[in-house]
Amino acid sequence: MNSNPMKDSVLEQKLAFESNPDLVKQYVNLVGNMRFGLLLEYLDILAGQTAFNHVDNGRNLSVVTASIDKMNICHPISVEEDVYFKSRVSYVGKCSVCVEIDILAGDQKNKAANASFTMVALGEDFRPTEVRKVTPETEEETTTYEKAKQRYEEHKNKSKQTQKFVPNQEELELIQKFTSGLEGRLMGTTAKQNIGPMYPQNQNIYGKIFGGFLMREAFELAWTTAFDYSNYKLRPLIVAIDRIDFKRPVEIGDIVEFNSIVCHTGETSLSVEVGIRKVHSKIDQGELTNNCYFTFVAVDETGAKQKVQQVIPYTLPEAQKYFEGRRRYLERKA
Repeated sequence: MNSNPMKDSVLEQKLAFESNPDLVKQYVNLVGNMRFGLLLEYLDILAGQTAFNHVDNGRNLSVVTASIDKMNICHPISVEEDVYFKSRVSYVGKCSVCVEIDILAGDQKNKAANASFTMVALGEDFRPTEVRKVTPETEEETTTYEKAKQRYEEHKNKSKQTQKFVPNQEELELIQKFTSGLEGRLMGTTAKQNIGPMYPQNQNIYGKIFGGFLMREAFELAWTTAFDYSNYKLRPLIVAIDRIDFKRPVEIGDIVEFNSIVCHTGETSLSVEVGIRKVHSKIDQGELTNNCYFTFVAVDETGAKQKVQQVIPYTLPEAQKYFEGRRRYLERKA
């Protein structure tokens, strides 16, 4: 299989908020910030275009989203200034195409966020198919390539392992604090749910529900869950997406539920887990289709960070959610 230079995969786009009031109305949320769920939907389309351009060499291939591997937000993305996007293919496995997207804002095009997607190439029979590689040529491209390769291999190896959660000594000591009456809010009281049918207007070209739509719905439920956690007094500001995996396709006509819960809190941060599950389907009813993890910081009207109350796990499954969230939190801080 041949290879293409990484620079040939670059795509650049722009959301022109400064000159388009209608676009601002589409993307602004109820507290005046970016509707980040809608931005995720946009990024999913851009990642798909980037991957498709790379694999499309007359073989009639298509691409679908397998996961968002990570997303780090350096500073808030505003609808008051233009937002720029630069995407590239960062690594290629056998059938997988990793896409890196830089998000830049303002006149100086300061880096606001970075997102990493993994797409899968499908042949005419809708089965994964091998695609051409990508070749880095500069030092910067080589660094991007090696980091993407490392993430890809780590996740590939992790997915092969049967994960059994075992708390470490520090976590066992925390459990004792929880059971001795630590003040806070019980995790079970933070749960929220949306449920509804999947309509044709949200389908992709393969007749399945578009992954970007599912991400948007999941994020907006997570944001609402985080906003409710402070009794709607503090604004949740997204700072990281740990990972979103697409485990099963969602069909037109499926009844799907989105379940959210605050699974971990730091001093000013809170992490929300959203599970997406089919409750009625002709194909695989009851199957979990997606797991999503969003981390927010709580800010006041001036944008200053504010302390949040401790979330308290009460059951063993809740304790596992809490400590898995805590491990992701500590890994990001490292």
